[in-house]
Amino acid sequence: MLRNELEESTLVLTNMRVAAMNAGYALLDLQPDATIVDKEDKDFLTTADTLSEEIIFKILKKEYPDIPAFSEEAGGEAKTSGYLWVIDPLDGTVGYFHQSRDRWGVSIALVKDGITKIGVVFLPGRGELFEATVSIASRAWKTSRDITLNTERSIKVSQQKRELSRCHFLMDWGKTDPELFLKRLGNLRAKSLYPATTMCCTSGLIDVAQGYYPGYALIPPDPFDIAAAGLIAEKAGATVTTLEGATWSPFAKSIVVSNGLVHSELLAILNS
Repeated sequence: MLRNELEESTLVLTNMRVAAMNAGYALLDLQPDATIVDKEDKDFLTTADTLSEEIIFKILKKEYPDIPAFSEEAGGEAKTSGYLWVIDPLDGTVGYFHQSRDRWGVSIALVKDGITKIGVVFLPGRGELFEATVSIASRAWKTSRDITLNTERSIKVSQQKRELSRCHFLMDWGKTDPELFLKRLGNLRAKSLYPATTMCCTSGLIDVAQGYYPGYALIPPDPFDIAAAGLIAEKAGATVTTLEGATWSPFAKSIVVSNGLVHSELLAILNS
């Protein structure tokens, strides 16, 4: 297969699904006994993070040994030329460790020249896998433990226009400048309806993509947080930009996602 055909390959998408589901169901089994193996400041690293990463690497590196990986735990080089796997083996570690069944998941993106070409997100507690490619609109699958896909459905952002004061937004903590986050959260609270935090960027972006919330922001994100779910939200009809309103990428310093009906208002509040 020619390398420029990778992002159009059904086989690549299939292998990404298998990697995400194998890792996700292993995480689900391990969750009751997950223990912290390292902690820096308020970041968590559990035994589950490393296990999930090993499972994903084993599958993807076997099939695509020449594609480098940039992963939250193993690190790597954030290349913006050529192909690159951008992987979060467990997004939402805090919620996972505290036994949430909803706000954590596995994220795998195939990036080419700094742009996501395929995104796969698996939320094991929901039993749902979400995916999109540059040429395929976003969709969700119900999954089974035998790593099969069952019911398929398309997903779309909400088309319901609400007054800003009635919009319930999501916004998560970045890893820098907590005072600025609190200021932005306060501004959002003053203009909208009780903004909430998820502690899991992946699930927050997916919930906007499904039409459950009108908007989400994370400033700054890590590439692992947004590489897959950003594309899924975009291909579900979301407006996805940086805080400045510029085009997003996996390596952007901010991400703001909305159903498109309130995007300018959301940007204005976050920038105020």
